[in-house]
Amino acid sequence: MGNDLNFEINRTTILILIDYSRIRLQASLNEAQGASERVERSLSERLQQATIQLAAAQERERTAAEQYMQASSKTASLESKLSSVTKERASLASRLEAEEGRRAEAEAAREAAAASAERAR
Repeated sequence: MGNDLNFEINRTTILILIDYSRIRLQASLNEAQGASERVERSLSERLQQATIQLAAAQERERTAAEQYMQASSKTASLESKLSSVTKERASLASRLEAEEGRRAEAEAAREAAAASAERAR
């Protein structure tokens, strides 16, 4: 009977130890699952924030590209106008030079006529 009692005590002790180990494992599993869920929530929030920031950056990029295209178009237009104005200025300078030449010739002819008239008197 003493052996049976020892066997029962050992068996009971083993069962208690097994239950205790199972309880500890369950607690560890619960803790790991909780930590995993917190990490997943944190990563999901960070992904959502990154997605929002990406959308904002893409919008800024789109706006900048649009502004660049407008500025580029305006620059091309202004360069074309500048070219036209430069050509017109060169044409006007040439005409002015020709007019000044004709005026100088007319002035010289007038002075020659006045000198000739003065000598004829």
